[in-house]
Amino acid sequence: MRLMLSAASTLLILSATAQAGEISIPPEARSKLSVSVYASGNALVRERRQAQLPAGASKVVFQEVSPLLNPTTAWLSGEGVGIDSIDFLFDTLTPQTLLNRSLGKNVGVVRTNPATGAVTTEQATVLSVKGGPVLKIGDRIEAGMPEKLVFSQLPEGLRPEPAIMAHVKAPQAGKYDLDFSYQTGGLGWKAVYTGILAEKMDRLDLSGQAILTNTSGVRFAEARLSLLSGEPRRIAERPAPQYEDMQALESAPAPRLMMAKAAPPQAAEEDFGTLRAFQLPYAVTLDVNQTKQVHLLKDEGLKTSRDYVLEYGFNPASVRFQGAQAYEMRPEITLGFDVPKERNALPAGVVRIYQKDKSGELQLLGEDRLKAAVKGEAVKLSLGRAYDVSAKWRQTEYGMQSKPNVFEGDVAWEIEMQNAKAEEVAVRIVQPMTNQWSIIDSSHPHQKSSAHQAEWLVKIPAEGKAILKVKAHLKN
Repeated sequence: MRLMLSAASTLLILSATAQAGEISIPPEARSKLSVSVYASGNALVRERRQAQLPAGASKVVFQEVSPLLNPTTAWLSGEGVGIDSIDFLFDTLTPQTLLNRSLGKNVGVVRTNPATGAVTTEQATVLSVKGGPVLKIGDRIEAGMPEKLVFSQLPEGLRPEPAIMAHVKAPQAGKYDLDFSYQTGGLGWKAVYTGILAEKMDRLDLSGQAILTNTSGVRFAEARLSLLSGEPRRIAERPAPQYEDMQALESAPAPRLMMAKAAPPQAAEEDFGTLRAFQLPYAVTLDVNQTKQVHLLKDEGLKTSRDYVLEYGFNPASVRFQGAQAYEMRPEITLGFDVPKERNALPAGVVRIYQKDKSGELQLLGEDRLKAAVKGEAVKLSLGRAYDVSAKWRQTEYGMQSKPNVFEGDVAWEIEMQNAKAEEVAVRIVQPMTNQWSIIDSSHPHQKSSAHQAEWLVKIPAEGKAILKVKAHLKN
């Protein structure tokens, strides 16, 4: 066998068959493939492949396993088959590994005369491979990659891709099903949601999609997928062995997005202790370096509530405003709904809320990150700041004084709110307070929502304004 290596480090012949005495099982021999994908980028792969085994001991090689496989998690079984050991073969066939394995051996150096086109071959001994080959040709030493190198044989153990080799024993010759599982990196998912809000903003159609990303270095064809929300406790281990192909994988083109077609049946939900599994009811193929979008769930007609919230990030005792200086801001619009009792959970993910305009076109109202929620739990999403409602926070009195071990006094402020909408708006005002506080006077009723927080609900008439006036005794 002759292998040739060009000056551009391109291996012209890179195919390799199963080595002597090995039984190679290609991915086409799979009768079952299932993958549990975690949001963290880890996955549990379970597959079954059928092998024709002779009686007694043999070496079985599983082709096309993930290069990011964690060797300590591999598990192999087969009814009636004894498993002696498992080898993890990460030394892959590349131009560099082929050159490394030829250290101290003879190779052919091929050159082409640019004037005549004549091709000549000289024998050389590889003296070093660090930073490029150093060759001894006759009585001279040459450094750097020549036009081509010709190798007389393929070094034992080099393979086109990482593989798993099991040393097994069969009681008699025949076909056997081998079940193989392992954990791997490079597979992850996240949930994204699209919400269509009714004209009156009182109903929401919510659909969820799972965005699957495969950078594991191997293709998973027609796999049954379980998407797990949450992350099991894991013990930190040393990473799997590295190999030459890892750099190529990390520099691979960006994943491409495959859009989902019409919504298929929804994923089935199942509890696993601290985890929630969403099992897709159809097989999915994940190509290498691919991002795919698949349908996850859909809930229609969710009852929603809309709130305007002014939440200030300072307490009135912390800053002394001078004169008529005002702090201006616009209230945040929040959308609320309850997770349906028919739905066990919603995984965490980004939610994008749309609404149709008068022409029927969808317009983006805002997006927010949804935290994982279970059935019956209230969900609050922020759509952004209102453009037609504004507020000015102005300090009218400031009597805070420093005393031994305490900062205490009376402070008064007012919030003037303007509503440009053609309908009344109710604004919930959230005001942080000091460690100890009491309201002396207020133009509107307040609630003590927490030990250090007061709230007011103020209604602003259509195309009008309202003023909240407060005086409080504050103590730190």
